[in-house]
Amino acid sequence: MSSNWPPASGLDPDNPYSSSTASGVPPSGPTPDGDPNQDGMAIASLVLGCVGLFGWCIACVGFAIGVAGIITGVRGLNSTKRPLAIVGICLSGLCLLLSVANMILGVLLVLAS
Repeated sequence: MSSNWPPASGLDPDNPYSSSTASGVPPSGPTPDGDPNQDGMAIASLVLGCVGLFGWCIACVGFAIGVAGIITGVRGLNSTKRPLAIVGICLSGLCLLLSVANMILGVLLVLAS
């Protein structure tokens, strides 16, 4: 009697739970397209960037929103919504620059008067 175990293909035709991987454990982790668990970070970055375009008028608020938008955008770069994270980082960076310019201008106006 010839034994055909283990099967040459790595699959056991009698076992519906067999997998094609060498270890028998299916691959896990983020897909090559990105991690769908990080999609919220990309969307949050975009929302913070859009809100920051109005918030930079109040320098402290705009600065905080800009920093938060950049942080969430960087964390969202591994998501499936990578373009949203990139746009969020750009808008948040613009918000941050405008807030810093607003702070500097405010200090100069106070010193001049």
